Amino acid sequence: MDDSSNIPVLFGDPPESPVLHYERMNLEQVRQQVADEGYAVVKGLVPLELISRVRDFWIKTFSNTTPTSRVTWSPYIGQESHVGFSSDKFQHLFRACDFLWNDPLHAETRDICLRVNALRNVVINEDPLLGIRFGYGRYGIFVTASYYPGGEGYMQMHADGGTGNVMLVHSLVPITFKGKDYKEGGMLIVNRKGQEVDVDSQVEPGDAIFYDGSLKHAVMPVVSYPGQTLGRLQIFPIPAIFSSLDSNIRALAKIPTARFIASKWFSLKNKLRITFGFNPSLR
Repeated sequence: MDDSSNIPVLFGDPPESPVLHYERMNLEQVRQQVADEGYAVVKGLVPLELISRVRDFWIKTFSNTTPTSRVTWSPYIGQESHVGFSSDKFQHLFRACDFLWNDPLHAETRDICLRVNALRNVVINEDPLLGIRFGYGRYGIFVTASYYPGGEGYMQMHADGGTGNVMLVHSLVPITFKGKDYKEGGMLIVNRKGQEVDVDSQVEPGDAIFYDGSLKHAVMPVVSYPGQTLGRLQIFPIPAIFSSLDSNIRALAKIPTARFIASKWFSLKNKLRITFGFNPSLR
């Protein structure tokens, strides 16, 4: 697929005020840059007033939320949306996870991410709605906002795992900016020539980044300006293979024993009812 002009129609964008500046997305150029360098920056894709509202919401949210779980890396079908936090040798960040079967944590963040994901899909010649509706097994996306606090935030160099038969190209939108909101650090990608590229020094408000997630990348330690703690904030539709709840040990461990047993008994009871010719019970 080589045309992104139908994306605003698919999402019901008002013709007079589409969510994104779709005309600024040059598909062939992005494809070529990702193929040659491993990444591409699309300038001015997101309206500045939208970036400002998203920024205000997430700065306030991360300032006033006490996470009760770790950052999610292995999501499961039916998972509740939440804000997680992890600090270990690999990472120090907050991440809000917005799963599409739940009400949005922030509607405008979801609006941006669903459309940026659709553009990413067109870049890799897939259906624009891939990841939004399940049609490739358990492949889908979840909307995230990640915050790396100034003076503490980082993520070690790594390459992401596969997502089945779907090409692993990521798409993200920075919400705070190097040289303006924080002094040093930020996103670094090892390009196809093996060179480390300081991507965050190339972006401005409204820009979007598309990159090959199989290349090594990191968030270098975020250095705040003196007397400030604001760090690096981004929104990101993450592609994933969702596990089922009954195979996710960590998720199962959070379910109260009585509730788990009741669920198992309900399942067994319905199997017995069907075996003996009765209709399954609804509750």
